[in-house]
Amino acid sequence: MYKALIVIASYLFSMNTLAGSMGAHKVVEDWLAVITVAGGPAWTNPGRTQILYPSFPDQSQHFTPEISSTSIGVGAITFSLQHALSPEVFGQLGVGVSVASDVQVRGILGINDATRVALYQYQVAPVRAELKGKLIYAGHYLVQPYLSSGIGLGLTHSHHYKTIILDEAYNTLSLFKDHSDTTFAYSVGAGLQKNITQAWQLGLGYEFADWGANNLGGDGKSLAQGPGSPHLYTHELLISVSYLF
Repeated sequence: MYKALIVIASYLFSMNTLAGSMGAHKVVEDWLAVITVAGGPAWTNPGRTQILYPSFPDQSQHFTPEISSTSIGVGAITFSLQHALSPEVFGQLGVGVSVASDVQVRGILGINDATRVALYQYQVAPVRAELKGKLIYAGHYLVQPYLSSGIGLGLTHSHHYKTIILDEAYNTLSLFKDHSDTTFAYSVGAGLQKNITQAWQLGLGYEFADWGANNLGGDGKSLAQGPGSPHLYTHELLISVSYLF
């Protein structure tokens, strides 16, 4: 009986050691390359209330967005290098590109004291290019919690501005041109990932991102710049697949 207990205890110890070494194998390597593809839904509050003052004629234009929140799709790919910081913590540093489906901006246009002159709408196409970092705690072999961040450039393209006139007294309205902006962008996130094999990982995480400023171009007459916003914030729920090699 005593010998049997020793045999069982030795077996369990060896299996635990083997499982630990298998789970940590990718951690103790000096350097690893990592490719991560992620995607999922995101939520944003597009547009902002603003007033534009043309130089001529003397008519202030009031833009009030109607959409309080809307959902879009996002996708990203990241190329990183992974290095062990300790036996239980390792980090990744690399570059990534994120894209999103067009954000729809709609609202009501007012001129001077007339509050409902027309309905307006346009789309914003956002892209982010970032330097990405990730800090992963590998002490638990079931799942690995992580924190992530990124800084870089946001590229937005505002396009297809249209109006539907509600007040026939204003039959000539500004038509704003398509315009692209390149500004500062960043992201922060957290989540969990799991080793499926020695080379493949699945993850689920949340990311908050600022895609940068977006504005329509001028109307070619009295306004040099159309409506827009200094920030495009998103709350993202991302499913990721990573390959380590």
